[in-house]
Amino acid sequence: MALVWRATGLPSGTLHRLGIERTELVRALAERGIPVPDGEPDVLDLGPRKRLEVPYDSLMTIVRELPGRLPDGAHFGFNLHNETRRAWIVVDEHVEAEPLVAVILAHQSETGEHPPAPQPQHGAGQVLS
Repeated sequence: MALVWRATGLPSGTLHRLGIERTELVRALAERGIPVPDGEPDVLDLGPRKRLEVPYDSLMTIVRELPGRLPDGAHFGFNLHNETRRAWIVVDEHVEAEPLVAVILAHQSETGEHPPAPQPQHGAGQVLS
């Protein structure tokens, strides 16, 4: 239910592309006696996003530090591919993430701070709102 309720991320976007209204899905579930939260699901956010490749070994530092540097209300996500050692972040199109990431990487370089390498996980991305 949480995946349907949340307005960002793959589940809500997939339902939208399939032409399934999340509010109608919740209503149909409730009519069949399935417990659903009170109220309406979050408004679907289909705003444009951009992807920025980042150093694989620095991803966890970026994930930890970037959200606090983003403008209020900005969306942020990340993912990685362990086999190719590639990593990337996803932000709202209007967010100038490149200079923010550069500051984080410069600080990491100065301090020698290197968090553990990302561990393989299914569904390794996360979207924060």
